[in-house]
Amino acid sequence: MNDSARVILTGRLGRDPESRSTLNGAMNVSFSMAVSRKWTTQAGVEASNTTWFKVTAWRDLAVQLDRLTQSGDLAKGKPIHVTGTLQQREWQNAEGQTRQSLDVTAFEVSLVAPDGTTIPVTAAVDRAQAPDFAEVPF
Repeated sequence: MNDSARVILTGRLGRDPESRSTLNGAMNVSFSMAVSRKWTTQAGVEASNTTWFKVTAWRDLAVQLDRLTQSGDLAKGKPIHVTGTLQQREWQNAEGQTRQSLDVTAFEVSLVAPDGTTIPVTAAVDRAQAPDFAEVPF
């Protein structure tokens, strides 16, 4: 049995996705994602918390996400649904302070329509090539 830390996140893009390729030609797309939670304390005060994730998609999924980024359908502030594996990473900033990040390697990504329904990226890319894609409510 292989252990894994699988996560399912629904949130908003914190920045426009960035596309890159490795030296051997494997494409990857990365973006930050904010997942916010709101609640009411026992004292009746509304509170909220936002957790940030760095998400990276590879190969075919990255190509599809790049197409959506180029068409403007995947941009900062847009709602998104991501399924992937989670890894906590430590690094040092320029001042030498140890920082931590939550990194997700995505294996499924869906766009979230205003009514809350999700559209898998593969289907969204197929629709992007169809003439009526502009009618999808994003």
